[in-house]
Amino acid sequence: MFLSTASIGVKVTVWLIGVLGLTTILTLRMSKLLNVDKKMWGRERHVNRTHKMVELVMNIGFAITTFLMTMNNVEFIVFLNVSIVYFIMFFGIRAIFEKKYAENPKDFKYTLSEFFFLMSSFYIMTYLIFPEYIKFT
Repeated sequence: MFLSTASIGVKVTVWLIGVLGLTTILTLRMSKLLNVDKKMWGRERHVNRTHKMVELVMNIGFAITTFLMTMNNVEFIVFLNVSIVYFIMFFGIRAIFEKKYAENPKDFKYTLSEFFFLMSSFYIMTYLIFPEYIKFT
């Protein structure tokens, strides 16, 4: 496989494209299945002002954490673990707010399926590109 000798930058780029591409394809299919509005990455999906402020604080915290990890040359596996914890919190809070306040009662199901697809893509692409970080024992 061509990635076995590729630099870490190329591997991370292919990994990121794979995770985002696979997640986008699966969530678009799920939005049709659940009959909810298509919600693309980067669009505002806040159900109220409190939700917007909570996500803003979380995003700023994650950005600062990512910057500090980059400056301290933290290993990729540590970054993956911190990202997983962030995504669990992010999608959990979003699902809670959508279940309580969203107009469409299926919105929170879409959010939970989006989280499931993102985590599945995360592990699949990590296993394919960085198999040394996932060990099944």
